[in-house]
Amino acid sequence: MLPAVKIGRRRNNMYVIGLTGMIASGKSTVSGFLRQKGIRILDADKISHQVILKGQPAFEEIVAYFGTDCLAYDGQIDRRKLGTIVFSEREKLEALNRIVHPRVTEEILHCLKEQKGLMVIDAPLLVQAGLDRLCDEIWNVCAEQSLRIARIIARDHLEEEQALARVRSQQMHMPEDKPVYTIENSGSYENLIEQVNNQLARIEKYEET
Repeated sequence: MLPAVKIGRRRNNMYVIGLTGMIASGKSTVSGFLRQKGIRILDADKISHQVILKGQPAFEEIVAYFGTDCLAYDGQIDRRKLGTIVFSEREKLEALNRIVHPRVTEEILHCLKEQKGLMVIDAPLLVQAGLDRLCDEIWNVCAEQSLRIARIIARDHLEEEQALARVRSQQMHMPEDKPVYTIENSGSYENLIEQVNNQLARIEKYEET
């Protein structure tokens, strides 16, 4: 039996789960299931797409660092082109993260204002971006590497070497000052959802008094 957690011990009676996991681990599947259950999700990936749009400060910094080769025909940043550049060199990936992460954190902080109840921050680089500091606990979705590579190839239509480069580009870090719960996703969808429901059952539903 997992120990219960009382929602409401943070300011504004809010309890925040940090949802993370390596690429193609199934984190988005977990996030989608939680959203269907009515839990509010702050998706760091989607926010990162917004903060690099033309006219945003991050756009200018990215173009200044990586050049116009990362732009699409419409003048916006082509995320596929940019991904090819940064996933081949760790230094460039770290440079991109230094540009984007502060903007994502700022937007998430804004979204968390005046919120109550259970919230989820969905972020692949939760700790590297410093978002773990906003969380009460961490859910880490895991899957076998061979399975993740196969998922990337099928999802993104990449060659095996390209998929492997994306897997190797990620380094997963976990905070030492927060509880971390592992959700294993190398099996069936039903097993994955059972694990998620078990975690939710551990967290008592907040009822405003």
